[in-house]
Amino acid sequence: MVSWVQVLVIFLVIATCATIAFLVYRKSRKSATMQKAAVIAGLAYDYDLIAYLNEHKNTVTDILVSEKIRKIMDHINPSKPSNRRLDDLFKEIIHPDDFQQFLADVDRKRTMELLLTEPSYTVRFRAIFDGVIQQYQIKIARDLNKSYGFVIGIRNIDAEIRREEETKKLKKELQTTMMLANRDSLTEVGSVSAFHQKVFEWDSMILKHRNQPFAVVECDLNDLKKVNDALGHEAGNEYLKANCSVFCSIYKHSPVFRVGGDEFVILLVGEDFNNRAALMEELKNRISTEKEISSKRISFAVGMCEFDHDIDAGLQDTLKRADQLMYKHKRKLKENG
Repeated sequence: MVSWVQVLVIFLVIATCATIAFLVYRKSRKSATMQKAAVIAGLAYDYDLIAYLNEHKNTVTDILVSEKIRKIMDHINPSKPSNRRLDDLFKEIIHPDDFQQFLADVDRKRTMELLLTEPSYTVRFRAIFDGVIQQYQIKIARDLNKSYGFVIGIRNIDAEIRREEETKKLKKELQTTMMLANRDSLTEVGSVSAFHQKVFEWDSMILKHRNQPFAVVECDLNDLKKVNDALGHEAGNEYLKANCSVFCSIYKHSPVFRVGGDEFVILLVGEDFNNRAALMEELKNRISTEKEISSKRISFAVGMCEFDHDIDAGLQDTLKRADQLMYKHKRKLKENG
């Protein structure tokens, strides 16, 4: 038979175990809550407000509020419903010129339609804090557990906007620099660096046998030094531009490059390649027979070769053969001169 002392001991043991279990449970709950709060704070450190909108109850529950938002909220009538207080907050901080567009962007019907297919969406707006205009963003996300709730977050994106603008500026400057580097400043045709880039691109296609048929035309101006010495470098520049304009006017569908002081290379493709014989004849007919030194005189030697997979490993091999023909033409012009 169990004595009352044994019953008491058993009771005390059970009570002690229950108390320990309760304390452990409470500690674990507190730890979990602290961990949850830490996670929210860690993920949302750059947010000024995170709140839950219960569409069914038409209420707003704050999850995280920054100090500057708290100061504004403190001046909003606390007796108002929570959703109205949120509306008043937006009226306070959003730039007047952006407010109507903001209302249209976060319209309830629009929000629900968008969130049927997307987990969240964002809207940018300008906010005013202490008289300073700043770029802000609101993010609205679906409550994945309930169909009638939304989570919203607003945060300052001024730094991001500045980085975006700086990136765009740097990208534009880089494009401008590359454009200038790839264009000959005097004649405005492709530069020697642009030609080297074209050789690299073309050789990559040649290696894979994916290149279209092409030919290379090399032109070397005659008597540029004589023009410079007799008339000056300004006249020499005009001489270069006058001859270059002839190349561009005849080869309308092909890139022209200035690869040296008085040397030009033209990469014949497409229609110009198909009509290469007739265009070469037209080009040679433009060479002036006048011997008088002039900045407008058209005088150059020219050579053209078609790319041949059997003998050319790349574009430069075709250019070398065109170069040989160009010098042959230059000697002929001197002999006839």
